[in-house]
Amino acid sequence: MKRLFLLLMVLSGLAAAQLPAYPENAVGLSYALHQGVGVQLGLKLPFSPLGMETGLEASFRLGQGTRATLGTKALVLPSLTLSDQFVAVGAEASLLWEQPNTGGPGYLGGEIGPTVSLLWPSASLSAHLGLAYLRGLHLSYGLGLHVYAGPMAFELSSSDRSIFQTSLLYLF
Repeated sequence: MKRLFLLLMVLSGLAAAQLPAYPENAVGLSYALHQGVGVQLGLKLPFSPLGMETGLEASFRLGQGTRATLGTKALVLPSLTLSDQFVAVGAEASLLWEQPNTGGPGYLGGEIGPTVSLLWPSASLSAHLGLAYLRGLHLSYGLGLHVYAGPMAFELSSSDRSIFQTSLLYLF
């Protein structure tokens, strides 16, 4: 069990929290290791510039400091195929805010980059690689697995901001 947990932590360290490339209407609760409980909201927006689906995402976390993210995404290539699997490619940009629990000043930053999702009938695997600025310029990266069961989705993910995160989402 210790080896499995260690392997999971190492693999999580190589990835980042990542919702699918396509916009979803979802609301949920999440827990990030060493960071506490958070809430997530995703909305598919009603306008499609140049035929691209768009979405808005927000998350807020309380725990060891306060973190908030507000982002937008556009589904650029919705239905590529790779070895008989569907692949979706999107672009996203996020505004980041972090308030340390020490009571010091808060930090404002941003993130931009492409996102890719590999789709199955009841799951998706999504990855993100981008450029971020929050207390300094750095590479942002991510990996997330969504498993769908009716109107619910279970998410396991990791990021440069949270090493391990699990979420339960309600899709509407």
